[in-house]
Amino acid sequence: MSFRIIGILISILCSWLIAMSADLGKLELGAVINFIYPLIFGFVFLGIYWLLAKFIKNDGLNIFLLILTILLNLGVGLYIRFVKF
Repeated sequence: MSFRIIGILISILCSWLIAMSADLGKLELGAVINFIYPLIFGFVFLGIYWLLAKFIKNDGLNIFLLILTILLNLGVGLYIRFVKF
């Protein structure tokens, strides 16, 4: 279980790095959004994963949930990177 949590934490870091790679010189409010939102969404997804993983005992379904959580984190980072706020 701890390696799965570490994987999600790494995906949160990658999402944050992707979101922060945008050109922040033109965006004033966007800089705050790019800095905070990936972390907020990442830890919300981590909490949802942790709650669901406690109740799901099937390993295959748990790994699917892990992959889905990681993809959602990376998707949030990519969305924030390419959308103009």
